[in-house]
Amino acid sequence: VEKTSVVTLVNNEFLKGEIQFKIIVWVTVARKSGVIELQNKIANAMNVNISEDDEYETLRAGMLSEILSENGRFVLILDDERVRFSLENVGIPESFGDPKSIVEHCVGLSLVIVIVASSMRGEDSIPIWRNALAELNRNISSTIDFKDKVYQQLIFSYNQLKNRRIQNCFFTCALYRENLGILKEQLIRNWVRKGLIKEMDSLEANMDNGQAMLRTLIENCLLENIGKERVKMHDLATNMVKFIIQELYES
Repeated sequence: VEKTSVVTLVNNEFLKGEIQFKIIVWVTVARKSGVIELQNKIANAMNVNISEDDEYETLRAGMLSEILSENGRFVLILDDERVRFSLENVGIPESFGDPKSIVEHCVGLSLVIVIVASSMRGEDSIPIWRNALAELNRNISSTIDFKDKVYQQLIFSYNQLKNRRIQNCFFTCALYRENLGILKEQLIRNWVRKGLIKEMDSLEANMDNGQAMLRTLIENCLLENIGKERVKMHDLATNMVKFIIQELYES
């Protein structure tokens, strides 16, 4: 969904100064970044020095938090974050409460936020949102680890499809491992051949039905449209399918 491009536009608006912030910091988080590396990147972006001793992570967090707090309102953009960090451990002061919300259940990962948000797109009924939150609360146990929490959120979006045929079609996408993506026509023909698409009067009608089902998966961000008539499944979504299969097997 070009998240970096969107955040770039937001960052540029902040830099215009129409909305007053003392500090505006953009940090690109490396795939395998740890707390120490993230602390260093934030400090370097602000041109400040914190303890150079990597053993004192808590001390460094305190220094970073003090610097940010002393400067008043600030914006901190963490781009391409793949792993959730504790704001407290890094040293990012929280000026807000801890509301129980659907976004909170997305465990801090942008992909999960996008997928869950897409599954609720267009829904403006407060009872429906309350019910969605209740479902998330029922599905998540405080005892399961972070990885399983991520998969549970993705499963919520999968369940929101509310169409067994589309869900089965989505499952088959996990079988493809092409780095260049999956050809849409090839994927739909495979769905037709496997009997996953309701039989229509003609092949053309079957293909049209398949296109509609494929569009649903793309709009819910369970598949990504990568151009050249190809789609791909994110690794998290692929692992989520494996997680569901494992849950079914163990039950």
